[in-house]
Amino acid sequence: MKRALGTIFLGVALLWPQAETQSHPHVWVTGGADFGLDEQGRLARLHVTWIYDEFASLYMVNYLNVDQDKDQVFTDEDKAIVLADQTTWPEDFEGDSYLYVDGRKRALGGPQDADTRILETGQVEVTFVREVKEPFRPGADGPEAVVKVYDPVFYYAYELEEPAKIIGDSSGCTSQIRRVDPDDQDLAALRVQLSALGRDETPDMPDVGALFADDLVLTCE
Repeated sequence: MKRALGTIFLGVALLWPQAETQSHPHVWVTGGADFGLDEQGRLARLHVTWIYDEFASLYMVNYLNVDQDKDQVFTDEDKAIVLADQTTWPEDFEGDSYLYVDGRKRALGGPQDADTRILETGQVEVTFVREVKEPFRPGADGPEAVVKVYDPVFYYAYELEEPAKIIGDSSGCTSQIRRVDPDDQDLAALRVQLSALGRDETPDMPDVGALFADDLVLTCE
């Protein structure tokens, strides 16, 4: 499962003295989530992408013993091993992607149609789809849809590089990204405090990762 990476890093760090062992977060992930609309124009699914940083990717490949020929191409067997590790979630893991409407969470399904590959940079990419349990048209009869991608304890730091794509008939719909204020002094101070935590420590503040999460916003006419 995805959370197993934290245990992996504790063990491998002993073999890699140059690895950073006193910083928080410990894993950096780029990617995010795209909005999937159904034939009725409703938000019906999220298309999630995780691209792990080079160091985390190297850990994963070695720990799972995949890509043994080092050609940076996963075989079908490799993919099965990686996806079993990444998409077998414990019951209390919400998938680090959250859909909000009017400030309230909307239920999402577990990972489906998963795939993985190694990019030219050596980074491991994992993609999958999560169904929206009750599809709806954001902005038509109510508020916008907001997706946050974050780890509640901020062990993993997610970086959204661009607004979410709209998959399906995007007529009348727009997507934007609302960034966290980079000049927020309180967040800057909190980040300094978190950076002092060791690998085996977690923040006392519940859901602290949400404070650093940008918003992926979908609105429709």
